[in-house]
Amino acid sequence: RHEEQIQFLMNEVNHRSKNMITLVQAIARQTASTHEDFMPRFSERMQSLASSQDLLVHSGWRGARVDEIVDSQLAHFKDLIGTRIFLKGPHVRLTSAAAQSLGMALHELATNAGKYGALSNDTGTVTIEWKVLKNGTGKFDITWSEQGGPRVTVPERRGFGSTVIEKMARIAFGQPVNLEFLPEGVRWHLRSIDDRIFEDDFQHTEKYHDTDEIVTPAQVTTSASQATEQRTRILVVEDEAIIAIDVAAALE
Repeated sequence: RHEEQIQFLMNEVNHRSKNMITLVQAIARQTASTHEDFMPRFSERMQSLASSQDLLVHSGWRGARVDEIVDSQLAHFKDLIGTRIFLKGPHVRLTSAAAQSLGMALHELATNAGKYGALSNDTGTVTIEWKVLKNGTGKFDITWSEQGGPRVTVPERRGFGSTVIEKMARIAFGQPVNLEFLPEGVRWHLRSIDDRIFEDDFQHTEKYHDTDEIVTPAQVTTSASQATEQRTRILVVEDEAIIAIDVAAALE
């Protein structure tokens, strides 16, 4: 039994290693294809991925809490948390796949805010709010909202960051993402009706920051089907959203 357990763990490590290599290759290809400064952006994305991996490893691959994901991806802005970055939400644990996708999306949003948005000046603010809605639909809701930065204009082209923020998040959470380039600041909103994004044993019985929304696991219930696209021609089955996007792009 001991030898079988060792073999099982070795197979698991082998699987995760191959998956990680494929994930890194997908990020490298997608970053290179957008004609950005490759090495700086690629290095930043690898650091974001590493931060998410640290959280998942420490939890024994049982997912990660949303507040932990936010803190890890905004670590370079930690001095602004509470003064210009405001966080509000309950303790809720997401699966490893959802946690990794959310982490990468938050990284891209934070990078954009630091370069062009609300965190690029001395007065802008960012509010990140998440909740599990208590209406019997099992919905997870998170919003990134910027204010007070330079006036926002709709970008003329979309790069890999937009792919992560919109397409990757949509695949991971099963619902379309609403990304608005409002004059006063970028607003990103995601709502999932798929309760499979939650870890079975998630607990959020304590308050995080100034939230007043506390729910219990019993209030999260099974919901309706996921959104689909009518024009889909290729079925790609993959447990990493960014790999699925990369494979589908190559096939098309």
